[in-house]
Amino acid sequence: MTPERQRPAGRGQPDSPSAHRHALLHTLIVLLTLQSALAAPLHAESRALSLSFEAFGTEGEIRTVVRDLAPGEDPKSRAPALDRGLAAIRDLEAILTQVPVGDGLPHPFEKRFLELLDRASNACFWSEGILAPFGRGPALPAKGRRPEGPASCFRAEIDRKKGTATLAAGAVLDLRELALGHAIDLAVAALRAGSGGVAPSDNGWVRLGAVERSFGDDLKPGSGKWVEPPLQVRRLDREFRGFYLTERALAVAASTDEPPHLDQRTGTAANGAIIVLAVAELAVDAQLLAATMLVTGSRAGELRLGSIRPNPSILWVYGSGNGLPLYIEHGWSALQRRTR
Repeated sequence: MTPERQRPAGRGQPDSPSAHRHALLHTLIVLLTLQSALAAPLHAESRALSLSFEAFGTEGEIRTVVRDLAPGEDPKSRAPALDRGLAAIRDLEAILTQVPVGDGLPHPFEKRFLELLDRASNACFWSEGILAPFGRGPALPAKGRRPEGPASCFRAEIDRKKGTATLAAGAVLDLRELALGHAIDLAVAALRAGSGGVAPSDNGWVRLGAVERSFGDDLKPGSGKWVEPPLQVRRLDREFRGFYLTERALAVAASTDEPPHLDQRTGTAANGAIIVLAVAELAVDAQLLAATMLVTGSRAGELRLGSIRPNPSILWVYGSGNGLPLYIEHGWSALQRRTR
C-alpha cells in the first residue's frame, strides 16, 4: 500500500475553512491597498508658488510650496502668503528712503530699522571700520568711557529701550552692504509667522539680487535646497558644483560689482579679480560677510572670521579667466555637496 503524500506544513485542504479565511483576508488587503492608492493624490497634492518683483533697485523672488491643498483648491488662493513676505521688504525699503541726514539729536524709529542699525554698528566695530555704514560726519560726543574702535563707528548711537537712534551731524547712512539681507530676513520672518487669516509658510526661499535665504522643509521633495553655482564662478570654472542651502543664507560679492565694494577707511576697492561666496544663518550676516571678505581678501579675512559664532562658510575665488581659478575656503567643506 502506497502511503499518501504529506502536504506542506501549515497549509490546509483546498476546501478547508482555513483556506477560505486566507483567501478572504488576501482580498481585503488588496481592496484596502487599492483604496489607499486612489485616495493618496487627494491628500498629498502640493504646488509651488512664486512671486517675482523689483526692490532696492534689483530683482527679487519669493517661493514656497503649499502641501495641503484640498481637492480642487486653486493654488493661487494661497498667494497672500507671498504677498506678506513682499510687504515686509517694501516696508523696509520705504523706511530707508525716509531716513534724514544726521543732526546729532535722537529720533524715534521702528524696531526693524533699529535692528538694522544695531547690526551695522556691530559690523563696523568687527571690521575695524572697513564696513562703515554711517557715512560722513564727525563722531558723536563721548558719553563716559568710549571703547576702542574707529571714529566712523561712533557716528550713530542706538537706544533699543527708548526706540531711538542718534546720527552725528552730517552723517549719511550707507546700508547697501546690509539692507538686502535684512529685508530678506524680515520677509522670512513674515512668511513663517502668518497673520490676518493667512496660514504660516513652513518652507520658502527669498532672493534679492545676489543674496538669498532658504528655510523650512525641502521646496521639492527629494531634491533639497540645491543652489546652482553663481554665474560669476561658473564662467571661471565650468566644473564648479553647487551645494545645499538648508536653513541658511548665501551672498555673493565680486570685484566687478557696480557700485564697487569699498574699504570705507581708504575708499579703495578690492585688488584683482575676486569673487566671494558667504554662507551664514541670517541673510544680513551673509551679505556683510561677503562684502567685507571681498575687500580684505583671504589672508586678512581669516583673522576676523575666528571671532564669529556660529562659524560661517566662506569661499574666495581668485581668477582672471586664464586657467582654473584659485580657491581658498573657510568652513566651506561643512556645506553638504550633491554627488552627480
